[in-house]
Amino acid sequence: MNEERRCHFAYVPIRTLRTAWAALAAIVLSFVNSGGEQILERGATTIGVLLGLAVLLLAVIVCYFLRWRKTFISLEPEQLIIDRRTINKRRTTVRLSTIASVNLRQGVLERLFGVYRLQLDINSAATADSTDFDLIFSRGVALELRDALIAANDPLTAQAITTDAEQQPLISFGFGQVIRHCLLSLSIGSIFFAGVGALLWEWQLRVSAAGGQVSWTPVIIAMAPAVWQSLKPFFIYHHFRVRKSGEHVDISYGLISSQRFSLPLDKTNAIIIRRPALARLFGLCCGEMINVGMGSAEERQAPLFCLLVSERQMYELLLKIAPDYAHAGLLPHSPPRAVYPALASWTLLGLLVSAAALIFARWWLALLLPVALLSGYCQYRCQELALFDDKISISSGVFSKRNITVEYRRLQQLWYKTGPLARRIGVARGGVSILSSSASKHNSIGYFGLDDYAFIERAMLDAANKKR
Repeated sequence: MNEERRCHFAYVPIRTLRTAWAALAAIVLSFVNSGGEQILERGATTIGVLLGLAVLLLAVIVCYFLRWRKTFISLEPEQLIIDRRTINKRRTTVRLSTIASVNLRQGVLERLFGVYRLQLDINSAATADSTDFDLIFSRGVALELRDALIAANDPLTAQAITTDAEQQPLISFGFGQVIRHCLLSLSIGSIFFAGVGALLWEWQLRVSAAGGQVSWTPVIIAMAPAVWQSLKPFFIYHHFRVRKSGEHVDISYGLISSQRFSLPLDKTNAIIIRRPALARLFGLCCGEMINVGMGSAEERQAPLFCLLVSERQMYELLLKIAPDYAHAGLLPHSPPRAVYPALASWTLLGLLVSAAALIFARWWLALLLPVALLSGYCQYRCQELALFDDKISISSGVFSKRNITVEYRRLQQLWYKTGPLARRIGVARGGVSILSSSASKHNSIGYFGLDDYAFIERAMLDAANKKR
């Protein structure tokens, strides 16, 4: 693909609809609900507003048409060039070796016009929360360009790329498994409010049976988060498939909006294993592969590479796609002496609340003191840390467990701090940051020994020296 080419013409209507949908909807609804004759009867103000919206819509269409007409994309041996020759000329050159993920997506609008969005992300902290390049092509061109981008960095992977029908997935999830993932991934907050909604439902039924006036609004408000969290993942992760082509992991899913990620393993910044609260009861976990750009910036969905499976299945899958991260076993907890600084801050908070109970004569506030002590102990018990020769593994979470494993060479920053009590007993609380979106960038470490943080510092320095 050395020749210059434009995006598909569907770029114009799709971008217009995404940008000016409100103006377009206002114009259409005005005519549908009132009719042209009634609009004329409303006077000059209404007509002026509608004309203004129409002019705005026309301006958006013209701008996107000119941008489409004057933007050319070409793929050179080692770089991708996007040349916009509008009034404000802009030429962007991207080294192919910096591309961290290639996402092929087809949403509702793309399905309507029969095109695909080719989304590219590079390893850049500045744009980690957004897609760097979003191009629209026909299916054939999008697949050709995707394969060419992968081949440019990994010829062996290019030879391994086959069609969906020819390539056997490493793991796939049927209807029942996707539903299981949806239900067992509910957050504690959603479960709590769902319980409140169930109690309100029962109470409203009793009021109705007694002939009283019933209002279902509180029930709907309480139940809505759980219902939404259960239904949304089904549409997102329907037909979830994981394949491996050479040194790339290929992940595809979606019912209404389909997505297909191609992730180079050498640009994987971390592996995260999550165990949601309900899933822990059944010994299930799901996995995330942190490559910058993986996931949808629009939907803010988790960058999953595996839905809920057993610990054994997760271990077997990691052996196939990322064997360096497939180590199993429990991580060491914080040292026993770390319980004191963990309890100290929570105890102080509990004492302040207890003092408020005495001042304002609200005795029930004093019950929060044992709650604060329990919270401090849980915080101490849920923090885990393992230091390997080339990786660090951090685990946290009281109800929902989260374990992240990162190579030392992928760490961007280490920080830790000690208060008077922590210094006296030789522990510190800190964290590390990696190149990722804001959701996974900062990862806190609980109270651990100062020698552990010294080891991490040396390991980061050694990894940097080896890289040079």
